[in-house]
Amino acid sequence: MDALSTMVWRVRFWRFLGTLGFGYRMFRPSNSRLPVHSNDSPFYSLPMNVPKRCCQPALRGCALASRRANASRRAFSLSSCPQKHGGLPVFQESSSEELSKVLYTLNAKILLPHHLNPEQKRLIFKDKNIAKLEADPIYAQIGTVEMPLEHIQRTRDIPRKWLIFKQAVELSTDQKDWENVVKMLEGFHSANIKMKEQHLLKFIRRANEAGMQHVVLNALQRVHRTGLSLKSPAILQEVLAGIHHKASVSGWENESTKKALSLAEQVVELMENPEHLGEAIAKSGDLRASPLVIAVPLELAAVRAAKHTQGEDKDGKVAKYAQRIMAAFKQDGFFENVLPKALSKHLNPLQSDTKLDDKSKTLHYHELKREIPKWIPVWYGLKTASLEVLGKNTPMAEDVGKIIYLVGERLTAAELAIRKCAPSEVNVDDLPCIIALKECGK
Repeated sequence: MDALSTMVWRVRFWRFLGTLGFGYRMFRPSNSRLPVHSNDSPFYSLPMNVPKRCCQPALRGCALASRRANASRRAFSLSSCPQKHGGLPVFQESSSEELSKVLYTLNAKILLPHHLNPEQKRLIFKDKNIAKLEADPIYAQIGTVEMPLEHIQRTRDIPRKWLIFKQAVELSTDQKDWENVVKMLEGFHSANIKMKEQHLLKFIRRANEAGMQHVVLNALQRVHRTGLSLKSPAILQEVLAGIHHKASVSGWENESTKKALSLAEQVVELMENPEHLGEAIAKSGDLRASPLVIAVPLELAAVRAAKHTQGEDKDGKVAKYAQRIMAAFKQDGFFENVLPKALSKHLNPLQSDTKLDDKSKTLHYHELKREIPKWIPVWYGLKTASLEVLGKNTPMAEDVGKIIYLVGERLTAAELAIRKCAPSEVNVDDLPCIIALKECGK
């Protein structure tokens, strides 16, 4: 039998099987590897020596008969996708339908494609596969999450990750919502999608405003999964500012201050983690030895002792942190070089007689608003510790007095500069930095 006769008989054989409702998948070898598939759309294969164009009618007949025979069966099959980095985040029930849609869009349009192999990506991105995906729904399992594979138009259907993240942050109202935002961070990190620092700062700031400092701490504790690290000075400062705010906004109520102190101590402990700042040898400028960092637990311990234990340092924490902060002031020339310049970089131009253009004035105004909260715990912590708790036992009392005076004067000048340069439409008394000063008696 010549080659042409063999080819004809093979075509007739496949056509005969098609009329009986059998497809190629029933005879596919067990070790054959195919991309994501569905039961109702078998991928047919031909012998190597048979030109595919010669067999298209037979293949079409086979596929049609197979669809008819399988019409009563389920319309999809489950396919597990290879996971290079981890699974898709499993979200808790959210507080609103709108937020649920945002979380679904994140998984379906942004994260899912990052977990697919090249063949699977072609399946969802190629226009020629639209009809196939609509006719035969295909599901993929990434970790424990099952998602339908839908056609995605790259230029139209994939939203910007920042807009999705921003929407989730702004729609979050309760603890489960904020925990879902942390899961979003895990999803981005798992898919190797980098988040800009400004986006992470937005999350921390809004979570702090909602009283969810413990959720932020949880994200920091899972740094290997969220990527949220204290290596960034801006992130560290925002975290500490939120902890200070938790106590101050309550009027330094006992339980809130106690909880804030616990959070601050956990952050200080986390800084020793290698994924944060935990190098074996502290180098010059190490944030772990910064007075601006140590000032936060000092302030909280001192205020708690002054207001809630009759000025007694019962657990010794006020003395411990007072010793640490003064030792930190003596390191790296902080007392001689950094302290005299406190707040001056953006304060001096606003106080100067030199006329600033609007752009420069606005820049210094906004930067000064960010700088004020850094120095409030230094002033209020040392002031409360030395005058109301430790008294004559204050370490380096003379230097402490100099710091309290200098920082206090700069904070007063900064408040006046803010009031002078604030835009007319801004109510200065509602600014967080001004509120923080009032809460500390400034």
